[in-house]
Parts: sequence; C-alpha cells; structure tokens
Amino acid sequence: MFFHACRAGGCTIEEATTLYLGVRIGAMGDLPLWRDCLKDSYAPRPRTSIPAIERSIEADFRIAAELLAEEEPTDDPSQLEQRVDQVLEKVVKQ
Repeated sequence: MFFHACRAGGCTIEEATTLYLGVRIGAMGDLPLWRDCLKDSYAPRPRTSIPAIERSIEADFRIAAELLAEEEPTDDPSQLEQRVDQVLEKVVKQ
C-alpha cells in the first residue's frame, strides 16, 4: 500500500522503491543488530552525535538501495517485496 501511495503521489518507480526499502528496514526492528537503535528517539541531532549502530543501519540501507538499483525497476509490489527481501537478506548476512 505504501509503494502504491508513493507512486500515486508522483514518485518515480526508483524513488518509491527506495522509500519502500526504508520502511521495510524500519519494520525490521527485531533484528538484534538494529533493535537497540530503533527503540530510541528519532529526535533530530547533530551528525557528530549519531551512534555507531545508526551509522551502521544507514550504511546497510545504502548498500541495499544500490543493490536494488541494479535490478530492472518494477511496479509490481509482490515482485518488489521479493526483491527487497532478497537484498536485505544479503545485506544482513554481511
């Protein structure tokens, strides 16, 4: 639904895919590596005070986004979900 809302709102397939990836990462708060970071407040703060775990999540997001960008864009949410799952599995295992 989020992906469709992004597309209906004027996002390109690539933009909607990246936004969807971000939402999926945010939903993965049960991953031990990310759990501590995701439970904390998201209040804005200076870049220098961002904890290492949050920088790690940001790096994982960038890697996953780059891997997704290598694939042919799709407007099919089922196919996108499958691709995102595969990419996140690769990134989390690194």
